Amino acid sequence: MEEFKFVSIKNLSEDLGIDRSHARKYILKLGIIPEKRRTVDSGNQLTLTITNEEANLVKKHRFEQGFTSEDKIVNGENGYFYVIQLVPELDPKRIKLGYTNDLKDRGLLKFNSL
Repeated sequence: MEEFKFVSIKNLSEDLGIDRSHARKYILKLGIIPEKRRTVDSGNQLTLTITNEEANLVKKHRFEQGFTSEDKIVNGENGYFYVIQLVPELDPKRIKLGYTNDLKDRGLLKFNSL
């Protein structure tokens, strides 16, 4: 009965309506470390899991941030628009445009800003 004490990242991501890689990053950002387990729904293949308590914590955070409720007012967030030259030596015209509200998460704090 150990299966019911844990939730796979796959099932949690489906419940939250996000893809697995985003769910994994979100879980790690909360300080939760998933563990590999063999589960029935994964065909007894190794899959990343968290405890039910951790899954409830993740759902609570998503709800508090307004991701799972249509009637919750979400305050505008400040963020950063960035432009990165990918390989200036190879092709100086090749750039990446992006937006983030967390520069540390994107690994952009080590670069110079204008």
